[in-house]
Order: sequence, then structure tokens, then C-alpha cells
Amino acid sequence: MPVDFSVKRVPDAIASRLRERAERHHRSLQRELLSILEAAVGQEQSGQVAEPAARPYVSAAAPQSVQPARKARGRLTLDQLWDRARKLGGSVAAEPSASIVRRDRDERSRH
Repeated sequence: MPVDFSVKRVPDAIASRLRERAERHHRSLQRELLSILEAAVGQEQSGQVAEPAARPYVSAAAPQSVQPARKARGRLTLDQLWDRARKLGGSVAAEPSASIVRRDRDERSRH
């Protein structure tokens, strides 16, 4: 039979980040919390260090202690990647992406 858990006095910053994470994963807050618990318990049983479910990226609002570790491994946040792309210039192609893909496919088939 399922059990109800309650976590009291969750700091506003953590609650906000959990809501944002749930939204990114297209889940309710309840489902996101359950997913984190399932991942932690599953990893612990498999002998891995218990760590919450993998994040698709670390947002700019993440604690500073998280970002240097990600940067040290050569990974960028989406915000950092977007800034780099913007600095490179250029714009979104005026040509529809389907046309670009078709042209590329046709060029490869000729060779």
C-alpha cells in the first residue's frame, strides 16, 4: 500500500527550483519528487552513489557550487551555450530546415 510522505519547512529557494525542475520535465511537483526518490533509491540499490535524477542542464540560477564542477568537465549550461551562439553572430536560416535537409540528402545521394 502506498505511503504518504510530508516534508516540512522546505526553503522557498529549494521549493522554487523543484517547481521549475518539474515544469522542465513536464511533470507535477508530486511526480517530480517521486521521480527523484525513485532514482535515488534505484542508484543506491545498484551500488552507485545516491544522486537525484540527472538534470538536462544546470540553470543560471543554480548554486555556484554546482556550476564550477559542470564547467570543469567542459559542459556548458543552456544559457552559456546560447550566449556563445549569439556572440558568433549569424541568424536563423531564412530557408526552411526541411529544404536544407532535402538539399543535403540529395547532394549525398549524387556522390
